[in-house]
Amino acid sequence: VAEGVRVSLAPPVEHIQWVTVHEAEQPVGAMTAGTAEEVSFTVNVDASLADMQLPFAVGVTETHGKYGFEGTVTVPIGRLPTPQIAMAAPVFTDSNGNDILEAEESGWLDVSIENGGDALASRVQVEVVTAPTTGLTFERPAAIDVAAGQSAAARVHVATSWEVAGGPISLHIQATDVTGQH
Repeated sequence: VAEGVRVSLAPPVEHIQWVTVHEAEQPVGAMTAGTAEEVSFTVNVDASLADMQLPFAVGVTETHGKYGFEGTVTVPIGRLPTPQIAMAAPVFTDSNGNDILEAEESGWLDVSIENGGDALASRVQVEVVTAPTTGLTFERPAAIDVAAGQSAAARVHVATSWEVAGGPISLHIQATDVTGQH
């Protein structure tokens, strides 16, 4: 019987700043000859190491130091599918049809969200950012999901009050999914 068996996993030294092994040493406890125990590790790897094979050092030790093992396990690092969000130019429509947002009028910015990635863009939120402008409001539309390789529409309601100042306004429209992709 081997007492206090522990298994450890360490990333390659040359990649240590890009690899994190959580709970790098796992206790197994007592083991008798001819038995096996499964041990799993959570490893975070920077995306820059995708499509590589990384050699991790593996060690097995026990309390009394009679038994042990050191070796290497090579782990293929893949790339997780990710969404890639893009927007087509927004189309503005106002309530009286003259394409000028006037005092006490409302309109819409129709934005087409495209996902050129290989994963679902979840809960995409469209936001309009502008310098503070008295009398101008934007209502954030409900979040939408955009499947990989597809597009979806979001409609931003725009409204003015009688206090709105005249002249052009510069807008920044941003779409961000639940992972922060935009």
